[in-house]
Amino acid sequence: MPIPEIASWKVESLRLTVFLADPVEPNGLDSTAQSWWKSITGQESETTTSKRQTGEHIVEGGFGDWRFNLSINSLSNRVDWVAYPTAPELHGISTIGSYVASPAIFYKALNNWLLTLSPPALRIAYGVVLLNEVPERKTGYEMLASYLPIIKINADTWSDFFFQVNNKVKSAVLVASPLNVVSKWAAIKTVRIQVNTSEAPSAASVELNACRLELDLSTAVENKTSMEPANLSTLFNEFRAIADQYVSKGYPA
Repeated sequence: MPIPEIASWKVESLRLTVFLADPVEPNGLDSTAQSWWKSITGQESETTTSKRQTGEHIVEGGFGDWRFNLSINSLSNRVDWVAYPTAPELHGISTIGSYVASPAIFYKALNNWLLTLSPPALRIAYGVVLLNEVPERKTGYEMLASYLPIIKINADTWSDFFFQVNNKVKSAVLVASPLNVVSKWAAIKTVRIQVNTSEAPSAASVELNACRLELDLSTAVENKTSMEPANLSTLFNEFRAIADQYVSKGYPA
């Protein structure tokens, strides 16, 4: 099977993570979170949650057709922005849109935050979870075979296949240390039960098959040098370019 068009991939979730260089002040978490949230979404968050034991402050709400979650952790000095579907899809796989459009929207919004509001950071990471729906299990394994030329996959007999590897690559920004490129590949099957609560209650199951690709790109944990907004922005763009290569061409042989 030839590698499918990049537009055939749908996005299940997107994540930008930043580990800040300086400690986060717990007392100011709410005002900071609300300020950052409004700068990205243009509106107030719908919910706010504080977890003192874990040091988390979470704001959440809508962002266009997505759900958006901002989490600031004062214990780990970690900031997470996550985009995910608004509600489960009744007739297919739940996503936030195509890989062609969704990451570009996410990047534009969060890159602006990196350049204007993010404090200096020690690490940055970008995560994306993708799904490519297929009609049956065998097709899923044939698709995986085209993306993973380093593995001889038997589409006729294999099941429960999962491949994960961290492929370290050189960075154009951080010359001293490589970037982590963790990719996780699998063919999955989900069964959704649809319940009809009309006068004659009934339940029907819908089977969905898909290839799943999870990418987690990050700078090295050993880095102790603070990075300014311009470098964070450049790294974010570098992560996107690497992700594009994996989605469009598969694992590098």
